Amino acid sequence: MDTPQRVDYVIVGAGSSGAVLAARLSEDPNVSVLLLESGPDYRSADAPLEMRSANPLGIMNPAQFPDHQWPALRARRSAHQQAALYDRGRGMGGSSAINWQVAHRPMLEDFDRWAEQGCRGWSGEELLPAMNRLETDLDFGDAPYHGNSGPITIHRMPVPEWGKVDQALLHAALDLGYPWHADLNAPESTGICPAPVNRTSDNRVSTNDGYLEPARERTNLTIIGNVHVDRVLFDGRAATGVRAHTDGGWTEFSGQQVVLAAGAAFSPAILMRSGIGPGEQVSGLGVAVLQELPVGENLLDHSSVGLRLQLRPEARCRTCDDRIQNCYVRYSSELAGAGMNDMVLVSRNLVGYDDAGLEFGGLSALTWQNFSRGTLRVIDPDPFAMPEIDERLLSDERDLVRMRDGARRLFAVGRHPAIGAISAAVYLSGPRGGDVHSDLTMDAITDESALDEWLLDSVSDTWHISGTCRMGAPDDRRSVVDSECRVLGVEGLRVIDGSIMPEVPRANTNITCMAIAEHMAVRLRRQGRVS
Repeated sequence: MDTPQRVDYVIVGAGSSGAVLAARLSEDPNVSVLLLESGPDYRSADAPLEMRSANPLGIMNPAQFPDHQWPALRARRSAHQQAALYDRGRGMGGSSAINWQVAHRPMLEDFDRWAEQGCRGWSGEELLPAMNRLETDLDFGDAPYHGNSGPITIHRMPVPEWGKVDQALLHAALDLGYPWHADLNAPESTGICPAPVNRTSDNRVSTNDGYLEPARERTNLTIIGNVHVDRVLFDGRAATGVRAHTDGGWTEFSGQQVVLAAGAAFSPAILMRSGIGPGEQVSGLGVAVLQELPVGENLLDHSSVGLRLQLRPEARCRTCDDRIQNCYVRYSSELAGAGMNDMVLVSRNLVGYDDAGLEFGGLSALTWQNFSRGTLRVIDPDPFAMPEIDERLLSDERDLVRMRDGARRLFAVGRHPAIGAISAAVYLSGPRGGDVHSDLTMDAITDESALDEWLLDSVSDTWHISGTCRMGAPDDRRSVVDSECRVLGVEGLRVIDGSIMPEVPRANTNITCMAIAEHMAVRLRRQGRVS
């Protein structure tokens, strides 16, 4: 494929945001778009069987599929832990091609909080059309707060088809007083809900599948895989393109506008190697400071702790391709100033992609509204070196207070007869949600001190990294981009992905990243391609 000499938009990253943006902007035949992706380019029909599975734990195996992940990316979850693998997708579709396929929308109030913090044009009312536009909801598509003709197919598995752990959580939660609601994504819904998933009956629908596949024949859209971007190129303070490594070596790509959509782990890294970020950190890389901004200073994620269930044979999934998670229980803790639906309990029907993974299930408690802030640092100028991620989960007392309560609720579910009926034993999970099961039991937690020790030793994230290029008012010292996603202090450079979130929403972040791109594609097309 011939590479265009100069395009209107150079988009870096073909994941949950970048693929959406490239597809939507190239709908205008007068706009030329170049989409660069660090991982492999592939057609939907050529996706591995593990990527199509309802269970993502096969495609998430970095030993088997290193080209679809970043096997060297590490994150430290809390001060009590060592850094461990952080899962991020690579290749067309990015993390939408390897994640758990939960199509959970934010509450509209989440976007309202963004708008209140200086993000003009980002209220819930203003983002609802973007969320509707991206989906074909097979269950509730006719509702005014849903869509029925978008690229991403969404459905919910009927309760009789749920796994045994899903059903046990449902029965326990109902008995413990949590209400039922059929639509997790309906405004104001709460309680026990089926998890909506971005799947057809037999296949994942990533942004590669839903957005790029139908757009590939457009002559104004060029897609190139295995392109690793080092930095943005500038003429003075105006972005002119990017420097990148390809299969043929180092080269430069030129565009009127550069859009970083490499995700919350890699967009900030590219900015810092380009001279944009905290001055001392940028200088430490041997790079001249072009614009001092708090890049990497607002790292966000959700916190998670869990129980590991040793399942009785009759409670195990039939195959490794069964759906891993179908039941969400949202509730309001009414603690530490948090809002509605600030916490979640979720089920897990299996824990691997092999026969051993069928032997265990899980239950987790999650802080769905988070106050803790971490950092992302770039400590090596080598563009292939991974950034350093320190999440500092539960470092804000408001999160710790609510997770204590969440753990106690989790234990109440774990001791319920519905869980006992399917479990030979129940253990406390270790780091990363219990990838290696612990011999600790709930009875080992005898006081608050023991509870806190377990929480900090075992807390994991939910792979919802965000916030590292925070959007806000230009005069807010926390801001990296303005409400148009323009990087402050320079021209022709935007960041449009999960890194711009000022707060992580009370939801899985995949749909939010798509909605960000849908929203900005409309704004860019209204403004004209060179604004």
